[in-house]
Formats: sequence, structure tokens, C-alpha cells
Amino acid sequence: MRAPAKKPTLQAVIARINRKLAHVGERLRKARGEQQRAEVGDYYGVNLARNRVIQTHVEPWALAVELGVVRHHELPAPKTESRRNR
Repeated sequence: MRAPAKKPTLQAVIARINRKLAHVGERLRKARGEQQRAEVGDYYGVNLARNRVIQTHVEPWALAVELGVVRHHELPAPKTESRRNR
């Protein structure tokens, strides 16, 4: 029997997203620095031809599902509160 497949890492998912977006001249980028993070969120979309921000505050996992680069069974389990934090 086959072992269960590992879930993709966030870095792998971003690479999948960028390969898919490359066909339309776009890229998902990660904000650097607190100022930029406050303005555009942790991740943002860029049009490479115009070098313009086209989407801010992007959630990579949701975008990956929308683009079809990950399946629902590959998504990470939702985080739950531990008993210590209650």
C-alpha cells in the first residue's frame, strides 16, 4: 500500500501559484518590512508587465484553491485552540 501523501508547504503552494499566474503575466509576492505589510498585507499580487500591485491582502491557500493548484484534501487542518490557551 502507498503511504499517505504529504501536505504541500506554503512555499510549495506559492511556487505552484506563481507558475499558474506566469501565463497571464502576474506573480504573488510576499511583503517585506512592517510598512509594506501594513499597506498590502502579507501577500500581494503584481502585474509584471506594468509593475503594479493588482491585489492586496491575498490569502495564498484560498487563491491556490481558486486557481486549482491545490485540492481540498491538500489544505492544512484548521488550527484549533489548545486546552492551555483556554
